Amino acid sequence: MLSDSIKQVKDDVMDLHMALTDASKAIVEERTKEEQKWEIWRSKRLATIEREYGHNMRLIKSRQLVLEEVEGELNQRLKVEVQQPLEEMFSKPNVNPELLGVIQSTFDTIKTNSKSFTWKKDHTNTDQSVAKKPKKVKLDAAAIGSAGKVRKWKPSHKSITLFRDIGPMSVTKINEHFQTQKASENSMKQYGLVIMVNAYLQAWHSIKVEKGKYKELILRRHISTIKRYVDGRECERKVLVAMQFFFETLRRMTVLEKTEMMTMLLEWFLRHQCISLPEIIDWYQKETFVDHMIGRVVHKNWTESFLNQHGYRTEALGTLTRTNSVTSVNSSEETNELISELPEYVRIRKPYRKLVNLFKDTSNVNDPAIYEYVRNIYEKNMIQRVIMVVRSYLKAWNESLPEEKANVLSSKISAILHYQSDRNFQKQILFAIEVFLSECKKNYAWRKQTVSMLFQFFLDQQCVDKESIVKWYEDGHMYNDIYYEQTRTFARSFVERLTALD
Repeated sequence: MLSDSIKQVKDDVMDLHMALTDASKAIVEERTKEEQKWEIWRSKRLATIEREYGHNMRLIKSRQLVLEEVEGELNQRLKVEVQQPLEEMFSKPNVNPELLGVIQSTFDTIKTNSKSFTWKKDHTNTDQSVAKKPKKVKLDAAAIGSAGKVRKWKPSHKSITLFRDIGPMSVTKINEHFQTQKASENSMKQYGLVIMVNAYLQAWHSIKVEKGKYKELILRRHISTIKRYVDGRECERKVLVAMQFFFETLRRMTVLEKTEMMTMLLEWFLRHQCISLPEIIDWYQKETFVDHMIGRVVHKNWTESFLNQHGYRTEALGTLTRTNSVTSVNSSEETNELISELPEYVRIRKPYRKLVNLFKDTSNVNDPAIYEYVRNIYEKNMIQRVIMVVRSYLKAWNESLPEEKANVLSSKISAILHYQSDRNFQKQILFAIEVFLSECKKNYAWRKQTVSMLFQFFLDQQCVDKESIVKWYEDGHMYNDIYYEQTRTFARSFVERLTALD
């Protein structure tokens, strides 16, 4: 009887011991999950702080560059247009009162413009909640209203038709039309200049390419009409706003075609003193007027090529840095490089099943079938095709049997390298990995191990290089912030090991 009691107690002790052991294991697992959770949180917060710090430091540097441009322009105008003419007048016995009046008027204009030569501290903000508030718009706030008011900024058919006329009376007709139609809004003060410039561009763009000489005549004939109404920085800003409205209407053109055309127009307006480089830079970084009017954020990537040609390199978050030399206007390679730095929208659709199956076939003879299929899909737009190709490649690898996985990766890497001349080849591969990991929906440990394995594999196959991975890790996303933040957390240990090799 006593022995039974002792045995019962021993069994109870053993059960309790096992229960404690299981509870200890469960606690370790839960603790590990909690640590991983806060590790991810910490990484995201640190990444956000670093990006905001870098962003604000770049804004400060950009502001300094703008002020240097303003200072140089003001001093140059003061010397050439005021000081030198005054010295010449002193040396002459007779003084022309009209000339003195012109010099005085020029001096007053320069003095007015010099008010912008101040350090504006409101372009950076450490308060995240304040930073999300809409930026102030330089143009008349009374003109901003509901989406229905956008039509006020669109040129009428008659306005466009008038600019198509290059006859001897065309300029007079245009001036009479705009001054009559906009008399109730104080002529060109409100939004007449924006509509005029937009109509000018629409008239030019509506002429077919075959009539190239006629298109050129429209530009040359009516640029003086535009210039007549450009007086000061506010008017220059309206010219740029009009160009943004015009850009938003462009359809059936590739990104490169639109960029080249808008670069040409910026050069045209700059050459005829309708806009200035400091104003373009300031507008590029701060202007949100069109955003308010059309109810969404608009991209100013069409200005990037122009800014690059004038010695500025665009960086993340819409900031500029000054380069050592000015790039040649005709350098298409530099233009493509500049465009590649812009954040791009990517439509995330599922990988094509046929393409995935083609990648599962490990025989090299079907590589041409992959190229043909991809060419048919992306016949009209090849800009982001590498993303889909790599995603299909990774999906085929992930769906393969364990014993076939290594063979799928190694045998089909040639199909990936086939597209290495595509723009942003390495960045597209990195983004494809981001999307692949997000879509797999597997645990933290698997994704951490997988991203390290894939990064190392693509490194070994020379599809990506160390510099691109480190730049991706440090500088931020190219296509989608959510995918980037998740993958960056998984890749942290790999990148730390990679950089430690130095």
